[in-house]
Amino acid sequence: MTGDVFVSVVKVVLAHEMKTTSEVLCDYSEGRKFFGVSYAVSGNAEYRLSSGESFKVCAGDVVFLTDKARYTVLTGGDYHHYTVNFLLSEAPTSDLLHPSGVSVLFGGGGIYHGLFSAISELWRDKKFGYEMRSISVLYSVLSEFFHGLYLKNTDDFAHRRLAPAKEYIDTHPTEDISIEFLSELVSMSRTNFRREFARLFGDSPIHYRDTRRIAFIKDALATGFYTVSEAARTCGFEDTSYFSRFFKKHTGMTPMEFKKNC
Repeated sequence: MTGDVFVSVVKVVLAHEMKTTSEVLCDYSEGRKFFGVSYAVSGNAEYRLSSGESFKVCAGDVVFLTDKARYTVLTGGDYHHYTVNFLLSEAPTSDLLHPSGVSVLFGGGGIYHGLFSAISELWRDKKFGYEMRSISVLYSVLSEFFHGLYLKNTDDFAHRRLAPAKEYIDTHPTEDISIEFLSELVSMSRTNFRREFARLFGDSPIHYRDTRRIAFIKDALATGFYTVSEAARTCGFEDTSYFSRFFKKHTGMTPMEFKKNC
């Protein structure tokens, strides 16, 4: 059985968003200097490994690259992706990773778009604390990536069946999504859906949904651009009182208290 994976991020070296409108060849046949992780937003790219293997990545795919990986990448026209390069204290050891140093999570899900966008924005703006916050978001990316690889290697069919429900939650944090809706989305009974979701993702669908909503709410409040009532509406709550109760139930503080501490 695959053991757990732990990585220790030393430093984010670079984070950027790139859009190409024509074919571009990136040559890493002599190896990389850093570890990297990339997320395809749209379009496609072909990775050609030094072993002679090749594969294509498309929208939603995530690629993890070790500092020893040797490959070239040929991007198609109109390829849009994010890349983060970073240093680890040591290389992860896991049989989940491809021996070439290039490992792919196909169809990783919409949650990655928000995470990569956040790192790219932090790196671009370089406001106080951006390096530490970039590392924090990168840990979320790597955690999701390795968990996704684990699920796809241990229970591929069940994961593919429930993936649309998880992705819907990830990409609709302002909605009060019901179990009925999610179970119908994947053509399962409510009871079986609850049980299988918890087994695969280690959390109940309702708690997972609420956790994602709270993260979205915290991000909105932390910007300082919204009052509590404005944040409530932005995050899909019509009743500000219910919004405050919901937030306090999950965080132990009111939205105003959280906002003052940001």
